[in-house]
Amino acid sequence: MSRALLRQASRFAREQRAAAALEFALVAAPFFFLVLGILQMSVYYLTQSALDSGVLQTAEALRANYAPGTTIPTPSGTVLKTNISQFAGAMIPNNSTVLVDLWQMNKLASAGQPVIDQHVDSVTTGVMVLRAQTTAINFAPIFLGATLTVRSSAILRGGT
Repeated sequence: MSRALLRQASRFAREQRAAAALEFALVAAPFFFLVLGILQMSVYYLTQSALDSGVLQTAEALRANYAPGTTIPTPSGTVLKTNISQFAGAMIPNNSTVLVDLWQMNKLASAGQPVIDQHVDSVTTGVMVLRAQTTAINFAPIFLGATLTVRSSAILRGGT
């Protein structure tokens, strides 16, 4: 290295204003990413809460006209998506990102299947599971490339 560069480096190290700028640069970047991560997780949990609300209110609407001894009227997958999006509010602005299905749950293992978009079982007696899935808005650099998937489900009892 040249002597002039070494002199400038030593003068920079002795200068108090330069030390403050360097400390700020070292502390600001991790703090900025921490704040972005906290905001990203907040958006994720708000989306989860909105989807839970949409699924529960849609399941309640399915059961609203139920009378004992009858079956639940079978809606189409499009109607389920629209209802979930409307009940979920602003965190899920449209139903293009929502996957939804309505299954008859014969055994507990059938609840572990992945969400199949717009699958609606025609048998609506017994225990039914309404499930939905969507993705949360991803803006934080620490989560880039990751798909933030949010899932929710509601169990409802069909007619006997």
